[in-house]
Order: sequence, then structure tokens, then C-alpha cells
Amino acid sequence: MDNASFTLVDPSTEVTTVWINSSPDTIKCPDERYPHHQFLEIFVPYGLLIDRMVTPIWYIIGAIGNTLSAKVWLEKRIRSNNSSAIYLATLAISDLLFLMLHILVDLKYAWGFHPLKYPVFCEVFFVLYLVPQYLSPLLVLGFTIERYIAVCHPFKKERYCTPQTALKAIVCLVVFSVLLCVVQAWFWTYSDGACVVRPEAVVGHNSSIWSIWTWSTEIIIFMLVPLTILIFNILVIQEIKRLRRIDLIYHQEHHKAWAATTVMLLSVSFYVIFTTLPATLVYSMTYVLPERTKNLTDSQIKTDSTWQGYFTFLMIRKIVEEICLSHYACNIFIYLVTGVQFRTALVNDARCVMNSLKLIKRTKSYNQVPDKTNNTREQAIPPNEIMKTQPHRIVTKV
Repeated sequence: MDNASFTLVDPSTEVTTVWINSSPDTIKCPDERYPHHQFLEIFVPYGLLIDRMVTPIWYIIGAIGNTLSAKVWLEKRIRSNNSSAIYLATLAISDLLFLMLHILVDLKYAWGFHPLKYPVFCEVFFVLYLVPQYLSPLLVLGFTIERYIAVCHPFKKERYCTPQTALKAIVCLVVFSVLLCVVQAWFWTYSDGACVVRPEAVVGHNSSIWSIWTWSTEIIIFMLVPLTILIFNILVIQEIKRLRRIDLIYHQEHHKAWAATTVMLLSVSFYVIFTTLPATLVYSMTYVLPERTKNLTDSQIKTDSTWQGYFTFLMIRKIVEEICLSHYACNIFIYLVTGVQFRTALVNDARCVMNSLKLIKRTKSYNQVPDKTNNTREQAIPPNEIMKTQPHRIVTKV
């Protein structure tokens, strides 16, 4: 998450001239004198272009993919005997909610709109925004541990790997995420027409409560959790290899389905690891970059080697962020490639929808076009024949 706040100032030619003609002591840092989107537009235009073009693609894919995923995993015949389906359905709903809220953040930092500049909504928004962001890796950790139990401790599977246990675990994870994020309601505040971090929270800079809390939660959720997932995945893979060597799996249909589900869950787990750790590492590099001279004009900044290195870092960071954002949108592709049960259920749902549409179309056409055949036929039949045929119809119906 980009926790930085920017002063929402609209720079003009007049303002730029003031910076050029001012003494170095009165020139502000460029990310203070420009909103974020204009800062990128001036100094890192390709980074802004990537943000504006790629992010909406993830929104579209995520809206469709997560909705379909939640629909399939929540089907009674799938979730009734598959506790992992409950985790995956919750993950799809959580990712969909995050992408919807991310639109508001993107409107501010990539397009210059300010949807968060309202009292109360400013304070509450970042709680709502961070809960699904933190919940996503925690849910992956939940079903990774469950799969570890099912593979490495099969005799405990009946006790711990049940839909009821999964529901209880999900409730606990949601509560834990909310507790981690509720402090954001105090960190963020509405001030002078902008949604900014409360001044009291950043007193002391790197040693402030804002910095300490942000770093602590980032390390826990986006570093320790993925590493824990990685450890459990390695243990599961080792156990599967051992079982294959002693020829205990991949012979019966039940074992094949079990193995396919394990592969799918492992794929989702590794996807989260590979799209979470890089973003955390790149984010942490922000604090080890060389110190930049702040009081430079735009033309001086564009020729300064330290600032040019910083802009290169921002470009790399933007690419990494866009790649990492994909894990909130693209899980459906993993389900389609590795999940036989998911694929079958999705195809069946698609067929039901197509059949329903065809039936509606036929019914509509039938109602719109009157059937003149019977009327013509009855008019052509003599009255005495009608008397003979009508009882015959009644008898046939009975």
C-alpha cells in the first residue's frame, strides 16, 4: 500500500516561475509542490502511463474473475464437502472488495481526483481498504495450513479439515485483520480539504508511531506470512514426493482429485508469495536510497544524477506494484488451468445460462408471433367434424 500523502496543489506556469526565481531555501521538495499524478507526469511519465493503462485491466479481470470464482466455490455441491472451497470463495470476495476500494485510491494518485476528501469517510476508508488487503494472504495461509494437515497428517483431516472449521478460521482471520487496521481510523484525518495522515502520528519521522506501526504490520502480513506459506508448501511438496515414491497416490480416482486440488492450492499459494514479497522488498528500499537534494528547480532535478536514480527506482517500483496487483484479479486463471472441479462447474453454469437464454428467446418469439395454423384449420373443418373431434381431444387428454 502507498501510505504517502501529497499536498493537493495545482501547479501552473506562474508557480513554476516562482520556484525558478526563488532562493534555494524557499524552494519546496517536488513531491510537496506537486500532487502525485503531476509529479509523475513531469518526472516519470511512463510510470504514470503504466498506472493508468494497466490498473484498469486488473479491475475488469478481477471483477469478472472474482465474481465467477465466488459463484462456483459457493455452490452447495462444491462447498458441502470441500473446506478449501470456503477459503477460496472468501478469498474471491475479499479480492473483489479490495479492487473496488482500490479504484478510489487510484483516482487520487493516478488521475488527480479526490474522492476521499470528506470527513468521516476519510478516516473509515483506509480501515475498509486495508482489511481485504491484509486478509488475502491470511486466507491463503489458512488453506495452506489446512492442506498441510490433509497431506502430512491425514489422520487429523477429519477433525480439522471440515467446512465448519474453515468457517471458524475465516471469522478469526477477519477479526484479526480488522484489529490490525482499526488504528488507521486515527492515523488518517480530514484536514483543510484533504485526507492526510494526522500530524501527531508522524512526530519523530522514522521513529513515529505511524512509521513503526506501518512497518510492523507490513512485515507481518507481507513478509512473515508469505514466508510461512512457503515453508508449509515445501513440507507439503516433500510429503507428496514421499507418497509418490511409495506408490500411495495417483492410482484411484479419489486420489487423483485430491492431488489436483493440492496442485491448485499450491499454485495459488506460490502466486501470492511471488507477488507479495517483491512488493515488500521494493517498498522497503525506499528508506535506503541515497539522500536527494530537496531545494532544486524542475530543470535542475532533471539533470541531477541522484534524482534520476530515484526516478528509475519509481519506474521499477511501479512495474512491480502492477505485477503484484494482479494476484487480486487473476486467481481464476489458476483455477481454470489446475482445478478440474472448478472447470467442470464453470462449464455447467455457462451451459445453464445459455440454455436459459435460449428458452427465454424462444418463449419471447412464441409470444410475439401468433399461431394462425390452428385457427385456419378449425375454420376449414365442418361443424359436424368439429363435434366429432373435440370429444376425441378431451378423451386423449384424460
